[in-house]
Amino acid sequence: MTVFEEMNLPPGDSITTGDGVIQFTSPISQTQVLTITYTPTLTSSHISSDFQFAGVFFQLQATGPGGEPVIDVSPPLTITVHYDESTPPSGTDENSLNLYRYDEPGEMWILVPVISRNPAANTITISLDHFSEFALMTPSEKEIFVPLIVR
Repeated sequence: MTVFEEMNLPPGDSITTGDGVIQFTSPISQTQVLTITYTPTLTSSHISSDFQFAGVFFQLQATGPGGEPVIDVSPPLTITVHYDESTPPSGTDENSLNLYRYDEPGEMWILVPVISRNPAANTITISLDHFSEFALMTPSEKEIFVPLIVR
């Protein structure tokens, strides 16, 4: 069963999800109240060998006052993602954690630029201008195999 949460975000206000994972902040210049649907998931349906998942997965959808879907938002919202430091892969440098959004048309993960990060508080703050599926990830360590020639 999918658990989701619907929240109204008025211009210039902040809200936090019930599980405390995400805090949304809307700029004062935002012109409309957004209804944001936050759906945490246990894993992503889009697997990538380029990344290791770090325990935070969620979908964000939004609608405007008339119920119309909102995909892109301008000016962007600020969101702060809180993570449990025990969920990234063992040995992960918390400074290598980034939030990525999944781009359906391109079938790839896109890095969301970080505004700030605070490893001591286990948070990453980003500028959100597009609603999608999101995952906290770190780059995968690739093994390089060198051919061995025996004479």
